Amino acid sequence: MTVSTALAILKLLLSLAAYFAQRAKQTEIETALLAQLENLHGKRVDKAVAARDSVLAGELQPDPDDPNRRD
Repeated sequence: MTVSTALAILKLLLSLAAYFAQRAKQTEIETALLAQLENLHGKRVDKAVAARDSVLAGELQPDPDDPNRRD
């Protein structure tokens, strides 16, 4: 094995290591963003459920102009 072949193999290994490190970081960021989106969606759903329960309990009057209202 010549020196140039060894250097080429080393360069390839370092390139692969850099690629996997970058991909791991990207996956970590994607996971954190997904968790944040799920958290925000959960809060939105909880607010909607609380509003629905308030209307069903008679604590609030339904909005007569609500385009999604079903009578």
